Amino acid sequence: IVGLLLAIDRAHPRWRASMPEPARGPWGITLNGGYLAGGTLRSDAEGACPANCPSNTRPDGAMLGLRGSYQLPSGLALEIGFGYFSARTSFARVVHDRFGPNATPVNYTLLDTLRLQGPYAALGASWDKRVLGPISVVTRLTLGALFATSADSIAGAAAVGTAATNVRVAGRDDSVDSVAPFVHPSLGVRATAGGFQFGLSIGPLFVARRGPELPHGAIIVTSACPAGNPNAPGCVPDSKAIAGERAYGPFVLWVPQIEIGYRF
Repeated sequence: IVGLLLAIDRAHPRWRASMPEPARGPWGITLNGGYLAGGTLRSDAEGACPANCPSNTRPDGAMLGLRGSYQLPSGLALEIGFGYFSARTSFARVVHDRFGPNATPVNYTLLDTLRLQGPYAALGASWDKRVLGPISVVTRLTLGALFATSADSIAGAAAVGTAATNVRVAGRDDSVDSVAPFVHPSLGVRATAGGFQFGLSIGPLFVARRGPELPHGAIIVTSACPAGNPNAPGCVPDSKAIAGERAYGPFVLWVPQIEIGYRF
């Protein structure tokens, strides 16, 4: 009897097919990113739309994050995440005011570019349900806080009758900081290949509180007041028509995302 001890060629398809996939540990790390889209940021400036807005665009932006997780045998995972959020919208609006002893009407046409951006931190939980081979359905609930910087850059003009002049807004380039708590449920699918995980998801992001007041001062006409014509656009005094406007209100943005992760 001759006994031979042969080494297994683990790279050969015969052995790869018969050997089970090595078990993965409970820890995971995922890079996720996506597009932001919605109807409005619910700022006070957007309150003029659509009735008094000659043009406007819907808010959009991007969200990029890094998420760590610990997955239990049941498929439930506890998660912590950090990232960056950026959303913007732009629109033209008409603000009405009056001036002088005869309450002369003046119409300000303002071009707003409103931005909301900053880092975020979040805690959450997800549940992974295998449905077909390496494909899983993933439900997730994330609670977080956006450490936001808000700004509304404004340019425009003032019109009295058919005459007009440019205006500037005091504090137009200033920003204000706030903390915006958010809730973000999502539903997605995930494919697993070895330790790597690839996924797609979509869900709404809810911000339930109002933002801070923007640091806008007066609307100031840039031309001089001509002698003998007190109703000329250059004679319009500084206006506080947009002072105290809020940067955002309770809003919802939809977030489709892609993700790539590794479990180890």
